[in-house]
Amino acid sequence: MKVALVTGGATGIGAATVEALAAEGIAVAIQYSSSKVQAEGLASKLKLAGSKVEIFQSDLTKPDSANTLVSEVKKSLGVIDILINNAGLLSDASIIQMSDQLWDEAININLTASFKLMRACAPDMVAKKWGRIINISSQVALTGSANHAHYSAAKA
Repeated sequence: MKVALVTGGATGIGAATVEALAAEGIAVAIQYSSSKVQAEGLASKLKLAGSKVEIFQSDLTKPDSANTLVSEVKKSLGVIDILINNAGLLSDASIIQMSDQLWDEAININLTASFKLMRACAPDMVAKKWGRIINISSQVALTGSANHAHYSAAKA
């Protein structure tokens, strides 16, 4: 059985991705930061349908969160075959109003966490000679968006 990790998997595009993967018979690790109720609800629904699904709370802004998350998923479900970097943070602030903290949070979630998760998952994928990494972006990566310079830069 293949194993997938979907970051930001409790809501929106992430939840739809989790459902699609589970429908294909893939074991799915749902990462969430603060959407515990939604993650639990989604996992319960999919488990009732016979899918293998587990939830993992992780703050992807923390320095070693990627390695810890990958380790926990491997212990629970097995080696990750498919990584979906979907987690994202979008907040409004013009460049003039944007604090360093707001910039750093957006870059850490939307860009740095994706890199660290890819780096943590890639060795097993290379060893197996099979794996898939999908990074969810946004149309603002190409067009930009008022008051979202940090998000646009990270998604590009």
